[in-house]
Amino acid sequence: MPLWYVPRAGEIWIYTYAKSQKVRNLEARPARHPSDRDRLRVPGASRVEVEAEAEIHRDLDTVFELARELTVRYSDDISSV
Repeated sequence: MPLWYVPRAGEIWIYTYAKSQKVRNLEARPARHPSDRDRLRVPGASRVEVEAEAEIHRDLDTVFELARELTVRYSDDISSV
């Protein structure tokens, strides 16, 4: 599954919906052992795996700013206002 991200000061910030399965998984089992990970195989797809600590942000200003950065990063010929 594609994962939109923005590099920020040595960190990787990702965006997903608050009710997504990713968030539910983090809330249910925040510290999972690598051998316990769910695996998804997509034929022909590139695969990158990152092991990191996660923090869920729900502050609307923080979420809005990340969404703005993602829009600029992934949209052709669009810039921040």
